[in-house]
Amino acid sequence: NKKIQDNFQRNLLINPHVKKSLKSRNQKLNILFKIDTTGKVFSAKARARNLVLEKEALRLVKRLPTFTPARVDGKACIMPYILPIEIIIPKGENK
Repeated sequence: NKKIQDNFQRNLLINPHVKKSLKSRNQKLNILFKIDTTGKVFSAKARARNLVLEKEALRLVKRLPTFTPARVDGKACIMPYILPIEIIIPKGENK
């Protein structure tokens, strides 16, 4: 989870439209998605106070690779995930 969170934060801040849209140095974002029995992400949603940030997060979720699906009693199953991300822009970094 930490690796995915760090990757999302880095990629979100690369987009200049996202960076310019941030009104404060700290932003919180929750990404909700499910991984199906084949390991593909579906039913993705993002929740943030910033619509540009939500849209970019959803774009990045669609680019996630195929995962190893969760298993219950040896059978692949659908598993929901919530990925909380806190975006912190370091002081002195231009928007």
